[in-house]
Amino acid sequence: MAHFYRLAVVSAVLGMVTAFPSIAGDKFSIVQTPYLQDLGETGVTVVWETSTPSLGWVEIAPDDGSHFYACDRPQFYDAALGTRKIGKLHKVTLTGLEPATTYRYRVISKEVLDTVAGNATFYTGHVYTSYSKPLKFKTLGNEPSEFHFTVMNDIHQDSARFSTLAAVGGIDKAAFVVFNGDMVSSMGTDTTITKQFLNYTSSFSGEKPFYMSRGNHETRGQYACTFMDYFPSPTGLPYYTFEYGDVFFIVLDSGEDKPDDDVEYYDRAEFSKYRAQEAEWLKTVVESPEFKNAAYRIVFVHMPPVAERDSWYGCLEGNRLFVPILNKAGIDLMLCGHLHKYVYHPASGEANVFPVIVNGNKTVANVYVKEKSLSVEILDLEGKKVKIHTFKK
Repeated sequence: MAHFYRLAVVSAVLGMVTAFPSIAGDKFSIVQTPYLQDLGETGVTVVWETSTPSLGWVEIAPDDGSHFYACDRPQFYDAALGTRKIGKLHKVTLTGLEPATTYRYRVISKEVLDTVAGNATFYTGHVYTSYSKPLKFKTLGNEPSEFHFTVMNDIHQDSARFSTLAAVGGIDKAAFVVFNGDMVSSMGTDTTITKQFLNYTSSFSGEKPFYMSRGNHETRGQYACTFMDYFPSPTGLPYYTFEYGDVFFIVLDSGEDKPDDDVEYYDRAEFSKYRAQEAEWLKTVVESPEFKNAAYRIVFVHMPPVAERDSWYGCLEGNRLFVPILNKAGIDLMLCGHLHKYVYHPASGEANVFPVIVNGNKTVANVYVKEKSLSVEILDLEGKKVKIHTFKK
């Protein structure tokens, strides 16, 4: 079988049965630059998206001063059942890495113009990041005991507000970023999450990890079920845990805000059962040694699970299912969004025994972890401090 050349020499791929229409006249490109997900001590997932179906992989090199072209570099593919996947969205998990180690990386995608079983596959090639200066990431391990992270939420596809809050919050100085829901208004098209949110993160997300908490608006729209394709987690679900330094983080999914049978959901919602299953998972989390041995325990959830006179169903269900578990677990802080305004619920012996801070849609929260205290600064669009909370250990 002959090999075909278009910008890059590649081998023929056998056994593919999917056919893609030829679009030789269109410009093949990477439409979502690579971003980091599920960063751990020995691995990380790199996600990016191309304009048309392609074969993609990640190459890595140690951060040792050598040129990326000094030798053959390890290659990682998104593969299943022995076959490398072809598609527009690429999720490549790098494994077997060393803890607390900096690596350089680049992603490569080769466009698939046509593939039919028994015939050769035609490609064009595209490399993201320059050969001289690839992107970098550092695996977890030996993190500082004192650090800070940034929290944003309820941006609803507003690129200007995102950029302003990112600058005000000093994202470049944060250890990581948490997006606490409703970054888009609806997953209405197959490009919404990239063009109306992920593209905004491209200045930092290729080297700085971020964590996604699903909001109720990310549950809506024709492409809502693709959410986990873009935000892979350790559990494979929108609720999961992660650790950084001496802090144990829980990311909860509060689901939708109205009852399942509301007309707005077109008979498709089943969040009551989903939240009940999530609560059972949460019970196991708070009994884990990692949770119990942490210096601090912080929870993210989009809708504040508080029971007040004007609370909607989703908040009330979170209060019924999640809060009793967390009240017994020794939570130090909960961070929420959804209300589009700053609200503070102090620790209460009758409701939540831990403080709950609701960040607004026009503010950004910086959380400072220190040996004997947690501090939360709420900053507005002009960088003014709306509120500072300090919780002593």
